[in-house]
Amino acid sequence: MDMKDVDAELARIGTAGTPAKRVAVLRRRLDDFEHGEDGRAEFLTALAGELHLVGDFAGAREASLAAIEDGGPTELDPRCGLLMSELEAGEDDRADALLAEMLVRVRSGLIGGVECEWIASTLEEAGRLRQALRWFTLPLLDVHPDDVEDVDMRALNGRYRVRRALGMPLDGYDLARDEWVALEGDA
Repeated sequence: MDMKDVDAELARIGTAGTPAKRVAVLRRRLDDFEHGEDGRAEFLTALAGELHLVGDFAGAREASLAAIEDGGPTELDPRCGLLMSELEAGEDDRADALLAEMLVRVRSGLIGGVECEWIASTLEEAGRLRQALRWFTLPLLDVHPDDVEDVDMRALNGRYRVRRALGMPLDGYDLARDEWVALEGDA
């Protein structure tokens, strides 16, 4: 199945009915995929997200692990959803091990800024502010504060928000973010 078709079908499913109904639709649809077939991992990742919404963290974990094991293409690394499930379920040791694995993947170039921001937001929601700060900062490591126009503002905004919550003083990225926000307001 072409990934554009997968995205279109998942968009349709994502707007239909309740999360519980979407879980049922996704499970039925997954029966049509062979292991490793393009689209299967993306459907499993979507299923994990819907299971998370209905509070089935064990099911979400299982679907995320199946997506990882499948290895097919996904828009967002399924480990991101797995992290959210582990944190929600209170599985701190598994979450910490997963974070260590994901850090290796970032440093190897296997996951990028979108995943870093997603991980950081998940950690922020879980109250792990120091870790969130690290993950919001990772996409900025190769960017000088004077060149922030090259950076996704979500990373800068998230980092700024977490630093304020931690009571940290403004730094170069925070000041550059403030300047960028002011420029956007003038546009």
